[in-house]
Amino acid sequence: PMTYRHNGKQYIAMTVGGNEDNALVALSLPD
Repeated sequence: PMTYRHNGKQYIAMTVGGNEDNALVALSLPD
């Protein structure tokens, strides 16, 4: 996983899936 901040909000991003169904998902908590 990795974290990043955009416009003052912090996100956690991770790759999920397997085989041909891969995706990059970013999650954050509400303010």
